[in-house]
Amino acid sequence: HQTLTCKTSAVSEPFETAQPLYVEWPGAGYASGNFTFFQADFWSSPTTWGGDPPPVAGDSVVVPKNTTVLLDQTTPNLNLIVIEGELVWAPPAGGQKIELNAKYIFLHKGGKLRIGSEDEPYNGQAVITMHGDRKSKELPMYGAKVIAVRQGSLELHGQKKMPAWTKLSATASVGDNSI
Repeated sequence: HQTLTCKTSAVSEPFETAQPLYVEWPGAGYASGNFTFFQADFWSSPTTWGGDPPPVAGDSVVVPKNTTVLLDQTTPNLNLIVIEGELVWAPPAGGQKIELNAKYIFLHKGGKLRIGSEDEPYNGQAVITMHGDRKSKELPMYGAKVIAVRQGSLELHGQKKMPAWTKLSATASVGDNSI
């Protein structure tokens, strides 16, 4: 599985549809066809954050509508992440573990948090850790240490685990801790 990164000018609206693409490697050949790709900003890039460094511990972050941010590094412990656009886990590089750390994550107005897809399940280590304690302030209607989804979507697609089921060698009775 190969990744090709194209740097382009800004687009007015995100897209993720098959587009014609022609790529030439001088002296090596070329590839052409209809390929599915999407426009995204890298979490690690200052251009994603208006020229400032990526968010630091305690910051609150908004991923605005019509924006896709590719999470390509582990985040510090953030306060709040509001997703109105799309936050997508970057494809793993050599077993890389990417962690998202926050007190609150709120997906609304069509916002999406996506790890992998049905067609391409994520094959790395993706970790979401919600931080807080018993005294953490609660978001009305949602609570504390929460991934709240209101008119948004949370898509988590990992590798299939085999076997998906197993047959017990004996009957388990109520209260048993082993069989």
